[in-house]
Amino acid sequence: MGKYSVPEAIRVLRPKGTMVKAQKGRFYVYEYKSTSIKVIKEDGSTSWKSKTEMGHA
Repeated sequence: MGKYSVPEAIRVLRPKGTMVKAQKGRFYVYEYKSTSIKVIKEDGSTSWKSKTEMGHA
């Protein structure tokens, strides 16, 4: 695998729907939720945009 800032032992334990971040030598768990937002352009066509909302677990 590639180089990660979070050790494998900690990444394996993280619950689904969360991410682990290393900050100032400690590891923090954050919940997140990804949603798709429908965008209607000026010409009438539509597209989808992904939005991620972060919270503190």
